Amino acid sequence: MEDQEFPKKCGHTPFRRVIPTSDMQRKIEVASKTRKSDDFLIIARAKAYRDAGADVIFVESPESEAEMVQVAAEVKAPLFANMVNGGRTPLFSAEKLHELGYSIAMHPAVGFLAVAQALKTAYGDLLAHGETTGAVDLYDFAQMNKLLGFEDI
Repeated sequence: MEDQEFPKKCGHTPFRRVIPTSDMQRKIEVASKTRKSDDFLIIARAKAYRDAGADVIFVESPESEAEMVQVAAEVKAPLFANMVNGGRTPLFSAEKLHELGYSIAMHPAVGFLAVAQALKTAYGDLLAHGETTGAVDLYDFAQMNKLLGFEDI
């Protein structure tokens, strides 16, 4: 469930636009009233959405520790932090986020950024040497097959 206009943009990029608050409140009210499991968690972006039934509040991309503290002071609900390496929000440890008043954090970019760096290193090594050298730490091929479940096939 999204509060951005289509097409959705990453919250750490400029020029993102959201739908009217009343439209999003209605989405949350319907989702809250019709959920069939306590495992279904509604994470929304503002105080008005907490009043509509959101379980956790997500204020997108505060740009300083002071802004994060302000959000925690003003929003009396469990808070969600989006830790994007290279994004607008400063990166904090889980302990620091807890101190600031945040209950949940995600790190959505760390995996693909690490993979991109690994690919750059591996293919750079191949380009420079015409083969893969010991400078590249590769995952074991047999272990990769096992990880992917090839043995079961």
